[in-house]
Amino acid sequence: MDEGKKIKMHFTSDKEKEAKAKKEKGQEQLESQDVHKKEETAEALPPETSDERKNQDLASLLKVKEEELQKEHDRLLRTLAEHENYKKRMARERADFLKFGNEALLKELLPVLDNLELSLEHARNATNAHAITEGIELVIKEFLSKLKKFGLSAVSARGEKFDPNQHEAAAQIETTEHPEDTVVDEFQKGYFFHDRLLRPARVSVAKSPHIQEE
Repeated sequence: MDEGKKIKMHFTSDKEKEAKAKKEKGQEQLESQDVHKKEETAEALPPETSDERKNQDLASLLKVKEEELQKEHDRLLRTLAEHENYKKRMARERADFLKFGNEALLKELLPVLDNLELSLEHARNATNAHAITEGIELVIKEFLSKLKKFGLSAVSARGEKFDPNQHEAAAQIETTEHPEDTVVDEFQKGYFFHDRLLRPARVSVAKSPHIQEE
């Protein structure tokens, strides 16, 4: 390549570099102007605009929270009202249970009362004492059968070993016919209500005779 072409290429390259540099400088100036304009715009806004926006946001948030609080308050009031209604309903049901809880038992006992009245009527006109005895025995049997449905059962006594948890000793009898501490006789029957002792049986208890020394 001759010397003239080299000089021309070098000259062209310098012009391109210079044009590129001017372009980059112009771009920087434009960007700088944009930044200044944005800063001027921001400075031109009144300083209270930002505070007003914050206040509006806080007011909106406060309104939302107040609505949530009101909903929670209403829900709590409904829950308390439902609880009060439940307590009142339970109290009424308990009162009704205490008042009418023995209704089924009384219905079962009414036939027994009817038979007692019939037995009394027959006894007034009867001449056979044995028939009266049988009638009373049947009524007692029916009566105990009705009570058994509701958990009543008799305490075993006569011939049993004395048990202070079920028997009440009303007397002691010296005897050799029964082992010591055995129930000899029963003065009053005892009863269980399910597994609970309702009334102990009143009994007499055997004890060994006192042997006098000669």
